[in-house]
Amino acid sequence: MLVPNHALIKAKQGLARCLTLVPGTSAFVGPPRKILASTPRSASINSQLICRLLQPQQSVVRLPAVYADWSIAKLFDQMNSGVIKEQFVASLYSGRYWGRCSGYIIDSDDCLHHDLSPTFQDVSSDYFVSRHDGLNQPFLPRVEAISGTIAAVKTLFSSNFHHWLLDCVPRFGLLKNAGFDYGDIDYFIVTPPVRPWHLQVLEYLEIPHSKIIASSPRVHIRADHLIVPSFSEPSRQPHQFNYTPEGIDFVRSLILRSPTSIFSYPEKIIVSRERATSRRLLSPNSILPVLEREGYVKVLLEDLSLAEQAMIFFSAKKIIMPTGGGLANLAFCRPDTEVIELFSPAYMPTFSFVIASHLGFQYKALVGENLSGSMGHSDAGGAEDISISLEHLMSHI
Repeated sequence: MLVPNHALIKAKQGLARCLTLVPGTSAFVGPPRKILASTPRSASINSQLICRLLQPQQSVVRLPAVYADWSIAKLFDQMNSGVIKEQFVASLYSGRYWGRCSGYIIDSDDCLHHDLSPTFQDVSSDYFVSRHDGLNQPFLPRVEAISGTIAAVKTLFSSNFHHWLLDCVPRFGLLKNAGFDYGDIDYFIVTPPVRPWHLQVLEYLEIPHSKIIASSPRVHIRADHLIVPSFSEPSRQPHQFNYTPEGIDFVRSLILRSPTSIFSYPEKIIVSRERATSRRLLSPNSILPVLEREGYVKVLLEDLSLAEQAMIFFSAKKIIMPTGGGLANLAFCRPDTEVIELFSPAYMPTFSFVIASHLGFQYKALVGENLSGSMGHSDAGGAEDISISLEHLMSHI
């Protein structure tokens, strides 16, 4: 008979708790022995930890969307005000990096740093909520000592274009703002850089591929000097993704170094997801011809380099797109841009609303028909395609 999954989870947690009683540290047996909630507040009592505070915690009031259908407007209302956490860079001497989730950070006292070690627990079962996932793992990979200075930059889901560009890349900006020269850092830990846009960003940063350590759950490293930027977003809940103004500005300045081009880019674009497996616009043959008569040009982002994507969004005056990772390029828009994002009622992420609030472009959110009977936004709904009426769309163009 199969043992229920929750029983296995509890057994694993119990074993992990028992192993914390074994002498030694998690470098040899069991999970980390302690956990720290706040790295900045721990720096004063740990001689092996230095914390460079860049920006204190700040409150934000977000600009409302120009228009939003009622179902997603309710989500935007929850985000009208919020808090962006303090931004800092931590230096841990003899610190360790374990590549589970977005990377767990463990200091020389065998303390796991909660604020530098985001996990999946916020959306997992109740078994994980009261105790950090890293403390529930009885067996860590064998630790490897690497000499020199290592920067741990990986974030959750940074194999995805959107999260790479707006979650991960800004952490390079924090390193720079804290006074660290990329040339003085021996290695950078990131998600395996297998996509063209991974490599293009590293080229912009002038970081050679030889300095990259590809993170994975099997990676467990002790560094002479481990540098870790703070996170702008600590969890997967959509209303908690707080892209910092500084982070967006760093991405803009990095990619749009000189926003001029000899090429002529269209002023009106509809970004197609026809090659994707989800969130495709249904009935495109009835919608696209009408939009083309209005001067819209279909764009396939897969065919473009990161620089070309940035310039297309920077140059466009009107943009229509089904929700998807390519909308990270909204970070390159100008304040006079008009953006219409199309949603299924089963999946209504709010990332673009946050970007629009900071950059000030004119943003509208249109929600299509309910094809699955879903009662509202969920990650599972991300696979659903989008059915929007031509009349509804045209009334907002």
